[in-house]
Amino acid sequence: ADRAKRVIDVSFSITPIRPLDINIGWEYRGDRATLTPATLLRSLGSVNNLKAGALYRITPQWSAFITGENLLNRHAYLIGGMPAQGITGLVGATYKF
Repeated sequence: ADRAKRVIDVSFSITPIRPLDINIGWEYRGDRATLTPATLLRSLGSVNNLKAGALYRITPQWSAFITGENLLNRHAYLIGGMPAQGITGLVGATYKF
């Protein structure tokens, strides 16, 4: 939808100890553009998103996690021309049943 000419998405997951997973990733979307109502292309800039997270399994059912995105605080625009968020994070717990 953003007409990116170059897309790179790399992610790694390691488990240093049995209940812990660590995830690191990077996403690049270059030369993005969108059509304006006058059918002209408007540049949206490039997305350069470094993300990281961890998941800890407390029991087979319960786990806790933390994630962060846009850790480099790069600024880009969404398709509607609105600025995208800067650094974001999420902390939570999951229960499997």
